[in-house]
Amino acid sequence: MESSQIFTSGYLASRYISGLSGIKKVYAIGMQGLYDELEGVGLSVIKSTQHNELASLPMNQKTFQDLPFDTEVNCVCVGIDLNFNYYKLCYASLCIDKNNAAFVACLYYGRGEKNANLWSNCQSCGKNN
Repeated sequence: MESSQIFTSGYLASRYISGLSGIKKVYAIGMQGLYDELEGVGLSVIKSTQHNELASLPMNQKTFQDLPFDTEVNCVCVGIDLNFNYYKLCYASLCIDKNNAAFVACLYYGRGEKNANLWSNCQSCGKNN
């Protein structure tokens, strides 16, 4: 197999999202490679790295209800984020719930697969339509 035949999940997710009707702004929970791929197809990206330092923010019902979020985000894309925190989960859930944003997971480890517990389970952030 040649390197030109290998595609990252970020590359594939960015191509998928760019094909969805009306998607302009993405909240991306991930790392630089994912951000680069999303921006590379012309999407506006809110990078979850801006929320890295908010991991210690106490979250209760009042804090959650008052949490500021971008009302123009119409897609949440989740990949590997070594600094994943509860604030990012809450921000993403507000975008999904309040903005009816699409949800795309770049990575999935099913039950019983090797290293399944290594990363957070992406579908826990999803919304059933």
